[in-house]
Amino acid sequence: MKNWKCAIVAVVVLAFASLAVAQPTIGVYFDEAGASLDTSVEPLPGIATGYLLIKDANMLVGGAAFSINIDPALTYNFNPLTEQGMFLGDESGLEIGLYNWMPIFDPEDVGLLATFSFYSLTQVIGAEISIGSHPNYSTPIVANSESVQFEAEGLTSHLTIHSTPTIGVYFDEAGVDNIKITNGGVGVVHYAYILVKNAEMLVGGATFKLELDPLIMIGSASPADALVLGSLTTGVEMGLYSYLPVFGTDVGLLYSMYLMTFDNIMEAAPLTIVSHPAYEVPTVADNNAYQFDAEGETAYLTIVVPTEEKAWGEVKSLYR
Repeated sequence: MKNWKCAIVAVVVLAFASLAVAQPTIGVYFDEAGASLDTSVEPLPGIATGYLLIKDANMLVGGAAFSINIDPALTYNFNPLTEQGMFLGDESGLEIGLYNWMPIFDPEDVGLLATFSFYSLTQVIGAEISIGSHPNYSTPIVANSESVQFEAEGLTSHLTIHSTPTIGVYFDEAGVDNIKITNGGVGVVHYAYILVKNAEMLVGGATFKLELDPLIMIGSASPADALVLGSLTTGVEMGLYSYLPVFGTDVGLLYSMYLMTFDNIMEAAPLTIVSHPAYEVPTVADNNAYQFDAEGETAYLTIVVPTEEKAWGEVKSLYR
């Protein structure tokens, strides 16, 4: 009977011990805190730094075994932190025995094993970097300070290497002049264009918002041939019916506008492209609906003096 009771106690202790050990994760992150598994960078000289981290272990980590599978479209340098332990093998199968245990108990705790430098001369979309099992094991493995092995979850990261599109207001259709100094006045209009540049893709859509200096009013805004949701000044989402080839020095016309300043005098009044309220940044989509973060640019309009005034009837005729 006494042995039976001891067995029950042992089972209960083991059950609680198993609950106390979370499933460790191993992944390549793009920040040292282990928060971001996805990122994008410019082609060379742009470089993405990856951090090979163990998380969620709830133990003193003493070692690990796994493989690292990297999209062949990526070029990279692998930098294992060999001062921290013995590294056997390479990315196709890596076994690590640490000289000093890594305390990984809280969700914020991370164990850094190596770093990567990823880069490419050409554009790469959504390249995968995944953690798999070492050839000698059926799953990725993390061992504790007593060499007890635990199955770990291998995570998958995604890296895009692509130029950053820009969306900006220009005072010419070629996308050269984003600073204009001119005269104004009632009935005088200033033609402007919202253009996407540096996209290196067939542009299929965009999301953004136009912020205007309060002394500037939009008289008319005509979008490209597209399904348009929202408005320029509250946030617009555009799905283009015809793709815009924006490669090299090409520009893609999203909106044609004319602006009115009436008798207002202004110096470097800004016209800024910012993010749509539903997005963190302006975005540009390609012909496959893959979205890219874009850079919103600022144009400046200076009105030196107003010209002769026109009758209000002449002004109203501009809206017809």
